[in-house]
Amino acid sequence: MKTKIKKNDIRFRVSIDEKNECVFVCVITHPMETGFRKDRKTGKKIPAEWVNKFSVSVDGDEVINMDLSSNLSKNPLLGFDFTDEIKNGQLIQVTWLDSKAEKFSHSTVVNYDDKGRHNYKSFVD
Repeated sequence: MKTKIKKNDIRFRVSIDEKNECVFVCVITHPMETGFRKDRKTGKKIPAEWVNKFSVSVDGDEVINMDLSSNLSKNPLLGFDFTDEIKNGQLIQVTWLDSKAEKFSHSTVVNYDDKGRHNYKSFVD
C-alpha cells in the first residue's frame, strides 16, 4: 500500500552524530507558492501560500524560532544542530504558521533507536 502524503505533513529526525552532537532535520510538505506563478491549464495566478513562522520546542522550552519567507522551495528541508542534548523521554513539538494563518503542530516523545536516531512522520505508512 502506498502512503498518501498531504499538504502540511512533516517528517523529522533527531539524531546524535559522530561528534556526539544532537542534529534535527525536517521536511514539511508544503507548496510554498509565491503568488507569481500561473496555473498552466487555466492561466490564472496561483494564490500565495508559504510557511512564515517555524518553531521547535523541547519539553515546552522553545529552542528554535524562525521567520521564513516565500523564497524557500516547495517542501522545504530545514536542519539545525542543538546546543543541548535531546534525551530519551523528552517531548519535541514542531509548530508552523503559514501565510493563510493556518497553524500546524506535531509532537513526539524522543525514543532513540540503537543507531542514535529518532524518526517522526505525521502520516501513516
